Amino acid sequence: MPDDLKRIMSMLVSVLWTMDPAEDGWRRYVTLLMDGLNPTAASPLSHPAPPLLRRPQT
Repeated sequence: MPDDLKRIMSMLVSVLWTMDPAEDGWRRYVTLLMDGLNPTAASPLSHPAPPLLRRPQT
């Protein structure tokens, strides 16, 4: 799970630009994420987390 946190945060941050900052639309995605991370709904993952690729610095 710790290896997935960077990607999970990136997914959340990537939708921010699609919303009005004055609205609370971001809360929908946090709720979806939290529901998805709920241990009572958890099942074993079929594959390990893939390596995190980084873009070359230019």
